[in-house]
Amino acid sequence: MGDEAAFEQAILASPDDDTLYFVFADWLDEQDDIRGNMIRAWFVLRSASRRFAVALGRGAADDDFEEFGNAAYSYQQLAEAVDRGWLWKLGAARPWVGRDLGLLVMRHAAWEGGHDWRAIAEERTTEVERAWMFCYDGPDSPWREVGQDYPSWYLVHKFLGAVGYVGSRGPWSALRILEERP
Repeated sequence: MGDEAAFEQAILASPDDDTLYFVFADWLDEQDDIRGNMIRAWFVLRSASRRFAVALGRGAADDDFEEFGNAAYSYQQLAEAVDRGWLWKLGAARPWVGRDLGLLVMRHAAWEGGHDWRAIAEERTTEVERAWMFCYDGPDSPWREVGQDYPSWYLVHKFLGAVGYVGSRGPWSALRILEERP
């Protein structure tokens, strides 16, 4: 394979073949293209997510949260720096941030905000095309803090890995805000 279109076609035909992504990342590096770094950051995030999931199962320590947080931040920064059309195109075959990884990103965001990460649950009834939706049902939910008895809703973007708060305007508004960030 020697051109970008061939790599993309191969990845879209076999989205679960990690080797294709690594070879493509190497080729992109040879072209001095930042997308190679983004692909590698994605693999680092996926690897860190496995260790983080195990850590959560045993109660997790701050250093477990920090390692995962650093990997997520690095991926998010690079994902926001590359062409969105390219990110969406390859992510359509296999979301960059899958359901389980999205849940971990959300749990980390809750922990980072000083909230109980165990109070995060996935919302499976609301379909948001480019995001996973999660519910925070902890006692310190922003809605509860203003006297309402409902959980708070968040989403994690399937391609950017960014977390957004779903306010009264609904998930599509939150999604649009995430996608319009520079």
